[in-house]
Amino acid sequence: MELSFYFHRGDSWGEGGSGQRWDSEHIPELINMVPYNKRCVFLTDGEPGGIDKECFELCSELSIPFLERRRKYYFGFLVNHMA
Repeated sequence: MELSFYFHRGDSWGEGGSGQRWDSEHIPELINMVPYNKRCVFLTDGEPGGIDKECFELCSELSIPFLERRRKYYFGFLVNHMA
């Protein structure tokens, strides 16, 4: 399976939260699903944790004023450089 787009919705450990750590513990697994030397667009509500600092510095912040929660969104690219 090849990954070309990844969306992560902010999650919590509280009631109703999934407790998943896709943007921290599992990010290497996701990056391995990106075809070699290709880019995968990512979008996340809330600051993504665990994404490589270099990658995070290259992402951009979105503010969508008409959304009720006024959350910050981040988008950027994950790239698989490992052959």
